[in-house]
Amino acid sequence: MPILTLLFRNLFSPCRGIVQAARVDGADSGHLFQDHAAHGAPIFVVAIILQVTGIWNDFLFVRLHQPTLSMTVQLNNIVNSVQA
Repeated sequence: MPILTLLFRNLFSPCRGIVQAARVDGADSGHLFQDHAAHGAPIFVVAIILQVTGIWNDFLFVRLHQPTLSMTVQLNNIVNSVQA
């Protein structure tokens, strides 16, 4: 999803002033990444919700309209037919 790429890019590309100020205070790259990841928890939750919703919609709407199956449903049907 392109929107997730934009969200994560904006999270992990801080402005240079903040990075320079953190370096002056003695932070290394690990501390900067850890700080961004800790503040980015809501974006990770949004990404999980959007992915699960998209996968769920693939299954739900394709089951209602059988003529064209999405790749997700086709793979699921293949796996279920092999396991049975």
